[in-house]
Amino acid sequence: MKMRAATCALAFACALAAAGENGGFVVLGHGNKPCKDVLNDYNRGDVLRLGNRVWVNGYLTAKNSRASVADITKGMDSGALERRILEHCSKHPDERLVDAAEALVRALQ
Repeated sequence: MKMRAATCALAFACALAAAGENGGFVVLGHGNKPCKDVLNDYNRGDVLRLGNRVWVNGYLTAKNSRASVADITKGMDSGALERRILEHCSKHPDERLVDAAEALVRALQ
């Protein structure tokens, strides 16, 4: 329970810190996490890794709702999408999860 409360508090603080820095939209939750932390979460394999994956899936779902096609991921499963995110984060550890997700969207379009 303490971990959940800490994660929620961190997500809220990150969202407030990033307001207005992203081309006019606020990034909430895990999207503000630095890529180097995303890589650490993956290596630990804990609930934060799952949180990152869920955040990316939500981001992609939102992009689907505004795209001219129903599924911009072309049916890729969550594992394949996660590998693409991790590849981006490995190359750009100082970027954030939202930057990796947006790079994935651009690559898929």
